[in-house]
Amino acid sequence: MSPRGRVSEPGRALASLTMPLAADERTGTSLSVDKVSKRFGTEEVLRDISFTVAPGEFFVLVGPSGCGKSTLLRMIAGIVPASTGSLSEGTVLIERPSRDRGMVFQSIDTPLFEWLTVAQNIGFGLAIQRISRRERSAKVERSVAMVGLRGHEAKLPDQLSGGMKQRVQIARALAVEPRALLMDEPFAALDAQTRLILQREIVRIWRQIHTTIVYVTHDIREAVTLGERVAVMTAGPAATIRSIHDVDLAYPRDELSPEFVGLFRAIQAEIESEVSKAW
Repeated sequence: MSPRGRVSEPGRALASLTMPLAADERTGTSLSVDKVSKRFGTEEVLRDISFTVAPGEFFVLVGPSGCGKSTLLRMIAGIVPASTGSLSEGTVLIERPSRDRGMVFQSIDTPLFEWLTVAQNIGFGLAIQRISRRERSAKVERSVAMVGLRGHEAKLPDQLSGGMKQRVQIARALAVEPRALLMDEPFAALDAQTRLILQREIVRIWRQIHTTIVYVTHDIREAVTLGERVAVMTAGPAATIRSIHDVDLAYPRDELSPEFVGLFRAIQAEIESEVSKAW
């Protein structure tokens, strides 16, 4: 294989990859973005975007700052409507938010409830759904264990580090057992060491629960570390998908390997090219 990795067409579904999970273990949902565009007033932010995410796939969106990555993720979540085109979860059109699509934002965007404990924050969505106390307790306990927060259930948010707060947010999203987890630069505000630890943790969790993940980042190294495929967006306005790279590297990934470095440089060159066009 070339150290640059294979590049697939933007609309092409997941093909033969070196997968960490067998095909029959992938229990997440498929996601489809079909000729989607988005306007805010007279400004066209996104134009004619198409791609498919396979069930259980870890799919990463990366691109120049301000290209509309977060807007696109919110469209997949059902928070922001498309101006044209369609988005689907499986065979169902995405028209509104759903418990099947959990969302994790940057910690600065979605603060925890400061008056609730870790366990209460994690179980908040379940309480809204009127899940029984017994079932809610079991789901919270499972999510706490999954993100490594055992022993911290009774703490309040002001007693937690930044990394622990973000673990609570991830656990809160996982507690409702979504079929897809949408993550918008969840570790961007954290220090480098904590970010590295949580990157490894999210891969461990993904391999454990087999959910579909769509992950937005501006960090190319993070994109290659995490994704089975990495989609590179063009610069805005009217941003679209420039290319999609298949990442044929086993987990955990060696950032010093020639294959990793080659793919990193290829994506970096594409983004630099897009940024230069915007000047």
